Amino acid sequence: TLRRTTPVATVRAARSLTGLGNENMAIPYLSGRVLSPGPIRADHPVIRPGAKSTSASTGSFDYPGSASPAMGFMMSFPAGRENSVRLSYFRAHGSGNAAASTPLNLFSVGYNQGDALVANYKIQNVKLSWDFLSYTYPSKLRIKTLWEAQLASINSEVDAPAKAAASTDTTTFSHGSKALIYPTFGLGAERAVSNRFRWETSASGFAIPKHGTIWDAEASGVLRFGKPELLGGYKVFSVKTSTRADAYFKQMLQGPYAAVRWYIARPQ
Repeated sequence: TLRRTTPVATVRAARSLTGLGNENMAIPYLSGRVLSPGPIRADHPVIRPGAKSTSASTGSFDYPGSASPAMGFMMSFPAGRENSVRLSYFRAHGSGNAAASTPLNLFSVGYNQGDALVANYKIQNVKLSWDFLSYTYPSKLRIKTLWEAQLASINSEVDAPAKAAASTDTTTFSHGSKALIYPTFGLGAERAVSNRFRWETSASGFAIPKHGTIWDAEASGVLRFGKPELLGGYKVFSVKTSTRADAYFKQMLQGPYAAVRWYIARPQ
């Protein structure tokens, strides 16, 4: 489980989906958000042996340690009428020390029970989404369908430096990575409660049984002050790579966030 502060830089263009009025033109804006380090709960990545594993030693390992701040960005562009195309990216990485509780085999490198291990990992996600405004209710509630493609990857490095120092004939450094490329589908909604405040929420994902799974969801409240806006919300991201490989990763990131959004053109 990781606790992290996650600044996310965002560049986006929005139409009347903002719920701020009847805009006739796309409104570009800039924003950044920060996940607070306090109440965040985020699982460490874990690696498990997959269907193609042939090792007699276990391939199960829970990565230790803490994470450094995750970085990311988002860009969004108008895509006809009140629709938009979004491109987003984030990365998070962490490291820590652990002792092997059982004999391990990680990416064809063996470790004995009790070996002192140093582990590093990195997770990245790229999402391309077409947000299609599907319905607008008289109550100012707007429903979007989300048509997306996502790439998620997890990279791992594990070493046993004390064991390497004792024997130059033994390989102690293992490196491996797994990736998942999936289409994802979802829904988004937002409602203008007043001229100054609205809420936004979205969720999307996709899974193939006995293969991989990816999904994410978030909800936020938005307070408007002319060009700038203040946001506060909660975000969850989860991925499991294909279990049909020799090994697979699982990880979940989640936590509250605060954000500042700046409109380049003043919303009407």
